[in-house]
Amino acid sequence: MEQESYLIVGLGNPGAEYSSTRHNIGAMLLESIAKEIGAPSFRKKYDGLYTTGTASGVKVHLLFPQTYMNLSGSSVKKALKNSNCEVNHLVVLHDEVDLEFGKMKIKIGGGLAGHNGLKSIFEQIGSKEFIRIRLGVGRPANDMVKHVLGKFSPSERIELNEILVKGTKAALALLLKGPTYAMNTFNG
Repeated sequence: MEQESYLIVGLGNPGAEYSSTRHNIGAMLLESIAKEIGAPSFRKKYDGLYTTGTASGVKVHLLFPQTYMNLSGSSVKKALKNSNCEVNHLVVLHDEVDLEFGKMKIKIGGGLAGHNGLKSIFEQIGSKEFIRIRLGVGRPANDMVKHVLGKFSPSERIELNEILVKGTKAALALLLKGPTYAMNTFNG
């Protein structure tokens, strides 16, 4: 019997200037998951930073595309093909302006909510039926680009570690007990 496997993609933009921005919360969660499962250091592969690990017998491929958010799909397509994961075992971690800061929602498929990273993935793999872990960053009153590319506020930074811990637990629950269990447990 072939080992069950998942590809987890943390969306964000490459480069130190973006590392602590709201748009990179998906990549931050990816790093937290990699640390939790004891994955080796990320290395350059599939136009991204890539590593693998296991969680209770489940093979976990982890990818942080280095193509910038709007072009993430090409990196995801390469990793998906080479990891032999099906679309329903693709988990995308991303920022979500339609959720208030600190909220998290797991969903399968659905609309792209104007998220260019999700749009790029859909355009490249031809399906929306992948799993998303949506991490709330809140909707600004004015400039959306400035908000998502901006750094977390001091009060948000205080809560960020707790959010990443919860997101890591949700991702592991999804891998080990399935998306329905994870949605029922962590969507709130």
